[in-house]
Amino acid sequence: MKGIKLFLGCILIMGVAASCSTEDDYFEDDISLDELLISYESWYVDHRMTEGRLAVPFLEDAFTVSFWDGVFYVNYDNTRNGMGIDVGYYTAYDTFVVIDHDTDGVWEFDVIQHGNNEIELYDRTSGTSYFLVGR
Repeated sequence: MKGIKLFLGCILIMGVAASCSTEDDYFEDDISLDELLISYESWYVDHRMTEGRLAVPFLEDAFTVSFWDGVFYVNYDNTRNGMGIDVGYYTAYDTFVVIDHDTDGVWEFDVIQHGNNEIELYDRTSGTSYFLVGR
């Protein structure tokens, strides 16, 4: 009887352990940063996830941002469809993007991919991170 209980206990533990496993989101590592940025028409700025001491002026009030063919767009109105308004230019490098905003100047962000449709823009100067979700 003791052996049967031990056997059934092991089966139960293995079943629970197997059901608790998680699968990481698969994302494509062999595409360029520019291809990643333009893979979505717009990126929702998740302000609830923002981390850091200082705000990046053009991202602080943005609802969505878009990267398209070297042009950087910001949508400040969540009821408006589309990419937003042209506010500057961007250049994507290996792991970072430089945004030349028309009024706020040049900003450099490290880009960290967290999943298929989520990236983090990290500004080293201010120590601030903005999380973007592709839509």
